[in-house]
Parts: sequence; C-alpha cells; structure tokens
Amino acid sequence: MKKLQDKFQNAVAELQNNFIERDELSIILVAGTLARFNTFLLGSAGVAKSQMIRYLGSMFSDAYVFDRPCHPTQSISDVVGPLKLSELQKGNDVYERKLTRYLAQADIAFLDEVGRSAGPVRDAILSIMNERIYWNGDTLVDTPLQCLFSGSNHLLMDGRDDAFMDRFLYRYLVADQIKEEHNFKRLLRKPKFGKPSVQISLSELKEAQGCVSSMGENYGEATEAALVAARDALLDHGFSASPRTWANIPTALAAFAYLEGDVELLPRHLEWLADAIWKKPEERNSVLFVVGNVSNPALAEAVRKLDRLKSEVSRIPEDVSTPNWIGIVSKVNSTAKSVVRDLETAMLDPNANTPRMGELLSEAQRLKKSVTSKCEAALGVKSV
Repeated sequence: MKKLQDKFQNAVAELQNNFIERDELSIILVAGTLARFNTFLLGSAGVAKSQMIRYLGSMFSDAYVFDRPCHPTQSISDVVGPLKLSELQKGNDVYERKLTRYLAQADIAFLDEVGRSAGPVRDAILSIMNERIYWNGDTLVDTPLQCLFSGSNHLLMDGRDDAFMDRFLYRYLVADQIKEEHNFKRLLRKPKFGKPSVQISLSELKEAQGCVSSMGENYGEATEAALVAARDALLDHGFSASPRTWANIPTALAAFAYLEGDVELLPRHLEWLADAIWKKPEERNSVLFVVGNVSNPALAEAVRKLDRLKSEVSRIPEDVSTPNWIGIVSKVNSTAKSVVRDLETAMLDPNANTPRMGELLSEAQRLKKSVTSKCEAALGVKSV
C-alpha cells in the first residue's frame, strides 16, 4: 500500500510544483480520482482550471479522458453520442446512441463551462454522474467513469439545476490572482511543462480506490461521533447537505487521509468537509469554522483570527492623507503580526499541522506582508 500511496502523493506534488499557488486544489483533484467524486471548479477565466484538469488526466496512462467544451446550442449527441441512424433507416424501432469515444465510455471526464450547456444535456447525464449507468434505448449500460470535472466562472443557482449541482460532491473556489511576489515572478517566466513524470495505470488507480473505500467504510467510533457532531453543528448554523452527499463524504475524506499518508480516517480529516457543504462562495469560511470546531479547534480559531484580520485590512483607508492613517495601519500591522505568530505556534502541534492550516497561515503571511508594505511606502522606508 505504501508504494502506491507514495505514487499518488507524488502526483499531488507534481501538480503543486507546476501550478503556482494551487496546492490545495491539487490535493482535491487527486482525491477526486481516488474517491470517484465529481468536482466543480469555480473561478474566473485564465486561472488554470482547465489546464490542471487536463494535466491530471494525462497522468493516467491508459485512461480514456473525455474532454468537451460546453455551449448553449450543444445537443445531447455532442456529449453522449449520436443516434444510430442505420437502425432507424432500416425501419427498426431502435432508439440507441453510438457511445464509442463519448461520455458513457470515459474513465475521466472534463466538461468545460458546463453551466453554459443546454438543460437537456445536463439532464441526460445525471445517471452517468451519479449511478455510473446510462440507459441506451432499452439497454442499461454500466459506465467506467471514475470522476467528472467541470470548470466555470459561475455557479448554477437556478432551482431547476439543484439535482445536477448536487452530483458534484466538491465545489472549489479557485483564486483569481497569484498573491506571492516570488510566485508572480515565476509566472512571468511562463513555466512550461510537458508530459507528467508521474504515470498511473487504471489498475493502480482501482487498487488505491479499494484502499480508500475500505478506509471510508471502516472508521472508528471517534470519527463517527465527529461526523455526527459536524452534521448537527452545520444544521444549527443553517448549512445542510443532501443524504447523497453525506453518504459519499466518508469515502471522500478517506481519500484525503490516504494522500496525507494515513491508513485510517480520523476526526481531523473532517477539515476537508467544508468544500462539500457550501452552496455559495461567501459561505465557505463560515462552514470551515463550524467544521473546524468539531474536527480541529485550532483550525476554527485560525479561521476566526484570519477573518478578523481581513476585516481590519479592508478598513484601511486608500487615501494616505486620512487623519491618523499611520496609526490605523500600524494597528492593523500589529494584528497581522499577532495572527501570524499565533498560527505558527498552533502548527507546532502535530495534530493541528494540517494542509488547511498551512493554507490559512500562508494567507495570513500574505496579508501581513501587504500591510507592512503599506506602512513602509507611507514612511518612505523599506525593511531589510
């Protein structure tokens, strides 16, 4: 198990190395293949959503990857396959589609900008996305789909699309900008990469999926209690998820545990729950806070402190001639230093040193650097 586990961890590392400031997303994409869940990436154009998914797909050496852009005039035939006209021309009452090289035969699928597709297309693929089956005329076809991804710059919020969106277990908000200066400099040099060095066969994927599935079925009482407590706490705060979502969550969380090198699903892995629960982007931090209170109190405290820091940063006046501007910024700078120090201290505890805590610390450090730069610019000095 360890050798195969290392291979999937290497896949995450290669994605993280090639795609700047996409560490968390890299983990989620690989976890999707391990737990067979569908993922919806929300973000502006040009933030590497499509490129990352295609790069991930090319890591699976013998997988058929179905890659199709979506648009309003698209027909069901463009995605599922054209009708077999030969049978109809013979006068046979057969209403079947040619499935070869279309979605129903895909191992991994990417429907780019699926929100732009026509409603009938989305309706036609519901059973492929969830049950992994497709009715081709009178014939029930089992599909080999491992996971389906989509990228879009908007969520489908119409109630008529609830059934479709609920089939995406994970929704992830991709950052619009590269935040760190040294990473932006890397971007300017237009890093190029070819075929991934990590190559995974479908047989290896299915073996790893077996391990993840076992972890997702055989967890301890402490993890079970944490899942129940998380569900109850989320409901108390007005956040709910469908029974279908909750049924799939243990296996999904087991995939994250597997990628962290663990051999069992533990309460702390619930920190990955947030992106399976929120419906609107503005809900994400609140969900993360609620879940953190159950799975990792240090995470919840980090979210609270980071939110406070963001609020203070947002209130810094743009006009440096504002009375007491230096005093205002200095106060925010002190808060930023305190938050960074507290998060660094919290992460000294192995139980709190998790990927999500690392992301929050990085964000706090970026905010601190930004506030410090404002101070230095106003004072005409620069720290060494």
